[in-house]
Amino acid sequence: MLATLARDLPAGGEWTFEPKYDGIRAIAVVTAGAVVLLTRNGNDKAHQFPELLAALRELRERHGADLVLDGEIVALRAGQVVRFEALAGRMHTENPRSIARLSREQPAAYVAYDLLLTGRDPLVPRPWAERRASLERVLDGRETDRVRLGATSPDGGAMMEDARREQWEGVVAKRTGARYQPGIRSRDWLKVKLAPQEEFVIGGWTDPTHPARKLGAVLLGRYGGDGRLRYVGHTGKGFSERMLRSLHARLQQLERSTSPFDPKPRLVQAHHWADPVLVAEIRYSEWTAAGKLRDSTFLGLRDDKAGADLLRDATEGADDGGLGRIEAALREIEEGEGSGTIEVDGAMLDVAGLARPAYPGSRFTRGDLLRYYVKMSPCVLPVLRDRPLAVAYFPGSPSKRPIYRQGAPPDTPDGVRVDEVQVGRERKRMLVGGDLATLLFTIARGAVSHDPWHARVPGVDEQDYVVLDLDPMPAASFSRVVEVARVAGEVVRDAGLESRLKTSGRSGLHVYALLPPGTTVRAAGVVAERLAREVTRRAPGLATVERSTTARPRDGVYVDHLMSRRGANVAGAYAVRATPELTVSAPLAWSELSDVLDPLDFTVETMPARLRAVGDLWSQSALG
Repeated sequence: MLATLARDLPAGGEWTFEPKYDGIRAIAVVTAGAVVLLTRNGNDKAHQFPELLAALRELRERHGADLVLDGEIVALRAGQVVRFEALAGRMHTENPRSIARLSREQPAAYVAYDLLLTGRDPLVPRPWAERRASLERVLDGRETDRVRLGATSPDGGAMMEDARREQWEGVVAKRTGARYQPGIRSRDWLKVKLAPQEEFVIGGWTDPTHPARKLGAVLLGRYGGDGRLRYVGHTGKGFSERMLRSLHARLQQLERSTSPFDPKPRLVQAHHWADPVLVAEIRYSEWTAAGKLRDSTFLGLRDDKAGADLLRDATEGADDGGLGRIEAALREIEEGEGSGTIEVDGAMLDVAGLARPAYPGSRFTRGDLLRYYVKMSPCVLPVLRDRPLAVAYFPGSPSKRPIYRQGAPPDTPDGVRVDEVQVGRERKRMLVGGDLATLLFTIARGAVSHDPWHARVPGVDEQDYVVLDLDPMPAASFSRVVEVARVAGEVVRDAGLESRLKTSGRSGLHVYALLPPGTTVRAAGVVAERLAREVTRRAPGLATVERSTTARPRDGVYVDHLMSRRGANVAGAYAVRATPELTVSAPLAWSELSDVLDPLDFTVETMPARLRAVGDLWSQSALG
C-alpha cells in the first residue's frame, strides 16, 4: 500500500501519525524456511542485510508462526536512525566480504509499522487499528536493536516536531479505520515531507571539467501524467569518488543516441543521453518558476525503484490521464493553507486563494473552479486546441469588471504554451490553448472563462466558424431567445452550413455556423452579418441587429454577429461564467430547445453528470 503526497497533515480524530525515516520500504516475509525483504520493484534485499535476516528469523522462532510485515530498512549510527545517505552505500553492494563488513560497520534496523499476516491469519482486510494491535502483540518483549516497532501517535503536531528535531524525511498519516490495499496508492495514507526531497529519473550526464571526475552532472527528469519525461535540471553535488566511478560505469551501459526527455532540453555542456532506468534520490531547495530544481544535491541511487516505477506512479489511473492526481493535489492545497504549487505536465503552476469563494456569495470555491476544469479537460481542451486565447482576468473580485488581455503575461512559466501571433500589423506573444497547463494557468491567474479565437495557429487569417450571440433585452423572456435560436438554426442550415448550439452560460444562447476550409476572416465577417440579418428578416419584431441598445425593442433578442470578429471574448464550450452559481456554457442538442429549457441548470456541479448522460456534444463537430 502506497501513501499519497500531501502538503499538510490531516486534522481529525480518525488519523494516526508515524515517522517517515528516509529508508528503504520493504515487505518482510518471514517463514520457517526463508526470510525475504521485498522492495517495491520486487528486489530481495535480505542478502545485503544479513543482520536483519538473522534478527527476523529469530523473531519468527520466538513468535512461533510465519509473519508478513510492512516496514522500513533504516540506517543506524550509534543506535539512532540517520538519513538515506548512510544507507545508499549498502543498497548496491553485492560482494559478500563487503556486505559482511558493512553489516558490522554500518548496521541497519528493520522498523515494522504494519502486520499483514501472522500464521495463517491474513490481516489485510482488517482496519489499521486491529492490525496495529496484532503487531504490538507480536513484538511485545521481542524487540531488538535490529527489529523495532515503529512509533505511532494520534498527535500529528508532536510527531512533526519530532521529525524536525530528529531530521526525519517527514511524517506519514494513516486513517485508523482503513483496510490495507496492496499495491494501491491511497488517500487513506498521506505522507508529508520536510525538506524537499524526491526521486528523479536519470536521463543522461554531462562531461566533467576535470577528466579524473568521470562525469560532471547527472541530467534529471520527472514523468508527467501523460507519460512524457520532462527535464527538470541537473546536479553535480553530493557524489563520492566511488559513487562517481560506479555511476559512470552504469550510465555508459545505458547510453543512447536520442534524448529520453520530451521536449529535448537545450544544453550548453557536452553531454550524453541514457535510457531512463536509474532513479536518484535528490534533495533541493525549491522549484524555480521555469519548473527546474534549484540547489539540488545527489543523495544516492534507489535500486529499490526503477524509472518504470516512477512512470507507473505518474500515470496511475491512465483512464483519466493522471487528472485524478491533479485534482487531489488541488484539494490538498485548498484544505491546507489555500496556496501552493502544482505540477501539470512539467509546468509548475502557482495557485492561491483556493478556499476563497469563486464569486462573491458563491458556495463554490476557487478550488472547485480549478477542479472542474481538470475534470472536464478531455472535452474542454479540444475546443481550445491551437487557438489563441482572449483572456478576461478578474484580478480582484469576479463581481468587478474584468481586465481583457490578448498577450501572454511576461512571467508565463515554462510548459505553458506561448506562440507569436500576427495581430493586425504587429506580432504578439499570445497564450495558445490545447493543453491543461495553459488552461489552468489562466484560471489560476484570475480568469473564470476560456475565450478562444475563431481561428487556429498558424493560419489565423482563416476562420473555422462564425457565432451568432443571441442576447435578450431586459423585458425578453428566455422563451423568446429559444424562438430566435430555432430561426437561427434554420437560417444556418438553409445556407448549407453545419450548425451547433450551446447556452451562453448566462441568459442567452450561441448558434455556431461551421465554415468551409480556407474561409478568410474578412469573408467570415460577411457571412456572420448576412446570417444575422436573415434571422431578423424571418423573425420581425422579435430579433434585431440594432447596435444601439436604445433602438432595440425592450422585449427583443439582439442577434450579435460582431462576436464573430477575431479576438472577440466569446465563452468557449464548457466554459464557466462569472456568476454566483458558476453557470456553464453548455453544448445542447437542437432537440433540447423548448420553453422549459433553463440555462441556469448547467453549472460546474451538474455538468459532469450531464456529460456522462449525453456525451460530448461539441466533439462531434469540427469545432473540437
